[in-house]
Amino acid sequence: MINKKSIDAIEKNRDSIKKFTKPDFKKYCFANIPGTISKLLGLNLNYSHLPEDTVGEYKTYKKVVFMFIDAFGWSFFERYKDQYPALKKLINNGIVSKITSQFPSTTSAHVTTIHTGKSVAESGVYEWFYYEPEVDDIIMPLLNSYARNTKSLLNDGYENNKLYPENNFYKKLKENGKNVYTYQPSRIIGSTYNDYILKDAEKIGFKTLSEGLIKLKNDIKTKDGLFFYYYPEIDSICHSYGPNSEEFDGEVHNFLTLLNDIFIEKLNSEDTAILISADHGQAYVDIQKPYYINIEIPEIENYIQKNKKGNLIVPSGSCRDFFLHIKPEYEDFVLNLLKEKLKNIADVRKTKDMMNEGYFGYNISEKFEKKVGNLVILAYEDNSVWWYEKGTFEVFLKGMHGGLFSEEMEIPFIFYNK
Repeated sequence: MINKKSIDAIEKNRDSIKKFTKPDFKKYCFANIPGTISKLLGLNLNYSHLPEDTVGEYKTYKKVVFMFIDAFGWSFFERYKDQYPALKKLINNGIVSKITSQFPSTTSAHVTTIHTGKSVAESGVYEWFYYEPEVDDIIMPLLNSYARNTKSLLNDGYENNKLYPENNFYKKLKENGKNVYTYQPSRIIGSTYNDYILKDAEKIGFKTLSEGLIKLKNDIKTKDGLFFYYYPEIDSICHSYGPNSEEFDGEVHNFLTLLNDIFIEKLNSEDTAILISADHGQAYVDIQKPYYINIEIPEIENYIQKNKKGNLIVPSGSCRDFFLHIKPEYEDFVLNLLKEKLKNIADVRKTKDMMNEGYFGYNISEKFEKKVGNLVILAYEDNSVWWYEKGTFEVFLKGMHGGLFSEEMEIPFIFYNK
């Protein structure tokens, strides 16, 4: 069934003019999935959870499978739901709810949340690029590297416990007798980030989609606990070719076909709850019209904060959610300047106001406040606003996410028990 109650709730959070959707942290939000998982495993770990209508009722299961399908947002679910047996079965025999991403609508934020149980504002890991005070530079947290080169932060002496939050969710599951198994592509499962953040889980790599689904299916037959499955290729293809491309359709076809034939059709376990969701959707970006603020407004450099080396602290976020570290005395001036220059292209807001309004959740950590810029530029529809450094920072991806546009923020949450 389609959970209409959830759809109605999310529509109330959407601005009809800007088409921005505010995250629903109190109810229908990705941040509440760790609590939902623990509750379905029969544990009370004091995490917030999704409303009961998303799972029918809270019963205890020996096994919970969480399939994290990167970028498979609600708009894509709507597009394909009548075309594929997998989605038809999940609708007819399960519960499909609409929930929101956290903001920023990024993979960095959401993989950290699902592994640690911490919301984006608690973990401080919020984007692909951001300023890290411990390093005093812009970094790429998931790659454990500087933004302007691939040099390892760990090799430079920056310890993981200073860069990433403590993995308390999987640790708590383990302490309560629940094993955790994580399935990810072999090329990323052994990353510095994963080595630290998944230290209380068993890591299983796979080279192909079919191999991963077969490993997952077979392990469910003999093991109990939480099974986390991550599939990134829909996101990757969507970035490269855009959400309306033949290549994207092909990758979704591949995933949904094998999901049905290898996994859903072959799995028969009443004590297993299957949950499927995404971290975000994607919006089409017109790469022919990027707005580079350091080119269009060169004087902006005079107002941006610098690190101890004298380098500008820029850019943080993405071309959909560009966080700026503006010198405090110029904050209002730059806010008004950008609002004027970016009219009909993007919204510009103070992050402090957004914190107070609950856009980042309700437990704002000191770590997050130190990392995030004081202004944020939020692109409308197919627009992009970014920083230009040839070969390093450019707008070239036809599909993007990170902002508040409804196609980025609205995602499915599927509950299924065969």
